[in-house]
Amino acid sequence: MTTLDILKRTKAAWPSICNASAEDKNRILSAMADSLQARCDAILRCNAEDMDAARGHISDVMLDRLYLDRGRVVAMADGIRATVALPDHTGRILAQIDHPNGMKIYKKQVPLGLVAIIYESRPNVTSDAAALAIKSGNVCMLRSGKEAFHTAKAIVAALKQGIVSAGGDADIVNIVEDTSHESATEIMQAKGLVDLLIPRGGAGLIRACVRNATVPCIETGTGICHVYVDQYADLDKAVRIIENAKTSRPSVCNAEEVCLVHRAVAAKFLPMLKKALVDDRAAQGLTPVELRLDAAAAQIIDGTPASDKDFDTEYLDYILAVGVVDSLDAAIAHVLAHSTHHSDAIVTEDAASAERFINGTDSAATYVNVSTPGSNLTGTSDYLDTAAVMNLMFVQNPDLQKVGLLYDLGQDSAASAIESAKAYLEDKGVEVIERTGTSVDEIALAAQALVSDGVEAVFTPTDNTVMKSELTIYETFAEAGIPHYTGADSFALNGAFLGYGVDYANLGVETANMIASILLDGADPAATAVKTFDNGTATINTEICEQLGIDFDELSEKFAPYCTKVQSIVTAESFDDVQ
Repeated sequence: MTTLDILKRTKAAWPSICNASAEDKNRILSAMADSLQARCDAILRCNAEDMDAARGHISDVMLDRLYLDRGRVVAMADGIRATVALPDHTGRILAQIDHPNGMKIYKKQVPLGLVAIIYESRPNVTSDAAALAIKSGNVCMLRSGKEAFHTAKAIVAALKQGIVSAGGDADIVNIVEDTSHESATEIMQAKGLVDLLIPRGGAGLIRACVRNATVPCIETGTGICHVYVDQYADLDKAVRIIENAKTSRPSVCNAEEVCLVHRAVAAKFLPMLKKALVDDRAAQGLTPVELRLDAAAAQIIDGTPASDKDFDTEYLDYILAVGVVDSLDAAIAHVLAHSTHHSDAIVTEDAASAERFINGTDSAATYVNVSTPGSNLTGTSDYLDTAAVMNLMFVQNPDLQKVGLLYDLGQDSAASAIESAKAYLEDKGVEVIERTGTSVDEIALAAQALVSDGVEAVFTPTDNTVMKSELTIYETFAEAGIPHYTGADSFALNGAFLGYGVDYANLGVETANMIASILLDGADPAATAVKTFDNGTATINTEICEQLGIDFDELSEKFAPYCTKVQSIVTAESFDDVQ
């Protein structure tokens, strides 16, 4: 079927959703989420195919954008469920004028029609875009990048099955089967069919849409994001902020690309920065950040000499342009000249400097003493409250003397949690045994070694390598009487004693409500109360619980004060198997 044919089918389905009730749309969205999660295995198989084809052609950082695991698919499904909690504003009267002649003139919120999304290798955009389109009474035409095509197609197939099961028209969501430049141009110029075009990708894609589109187009932006370290900055805080802004997810559009440092603190700060981003990461087996230095920075630390283009490049990689400026005004001028006005930050303890930076830069999001990824209004994160897991571990066994840490050294998301766990355990005088691996076979050997080491419990953070190995290792720990505490419910599904994490359903509802109150109801962001989620959900595998001789009901009562909720699960390969 040609791109034009698919566009026509999609537009023809619009009447089925444009006037649908909120209840009908929410029923369809809920079914889409359930179907997506139920067909996780098929999606992951297609994702593996895309990953194999992309290796050697795109960077490791971009491979991370493309990669899906069970946890990420569940997060995508939860993202759809979060849209169900959003208020439905279709048909809302925004304004009314009563004319003297008796006429009533309304300004009414209505659906647009067919929303086309052209995007690159981010599979989660597939479900996000479809859900938001349907929630607002629109139909959705998706055009994925070729690297993610098989994954995106499998996601759309799952969404369609959910739509049909809820009594909807499958054609309210479609995906282009041709990933050539010609198909993208055909969408850009489909007047009369496409009512709004949204490009989600890099500068090249956005430029192509703006130049070639004859349909209405929203011009999104790339992210050349800056962090400026002021002369009044807390330098230790600045290092932590930049480490997070650059290395937590370098492939996202609000990752830091440029670091500016005031000359008064450059000689002290830049060696600290190099140690954290280059030397320490290399020593830990993590990817070091390549520092591209202007002439002044290069006189202080070693790195790659910066070219003229380096301060105007969105790297989406472990690369950071570093420059030295003479003043706050010079920093503001640099941001104005080189920023894409996405997300920029200042690190300073001086309120006047912070205010000048905020007022002087022209960015969509400007931060003081906060990492640039703080511009994520909603979404999910690999962040794990390690202390909360440790607390549960000692609630279950207050007399622990030896604890094992099992993880992959190459997993960036595990590093911070492991350090937090070591600090916590050492503070309690508990002996810590670390075992690592980079493959299923190595993790299996590491698990056997921990049994031989005589550990009484094992902790693993949000670590994809160990997660993939859990079905292989869970019996090793259970037979030895060792509870395995982990950083996600999918571990518990695959046989770990306990998985701990954020209650994403609750987080999604509260985040959606907060955004709606600001964007739709006009609430003042500065006056909107911060909502903090201190604890998460403890998911206990009842089969392992019984094998370890632990009473689930008694343990649930003990855990209850430390969690948002305690829930049970049994061992299976997928969540679909336990539904």
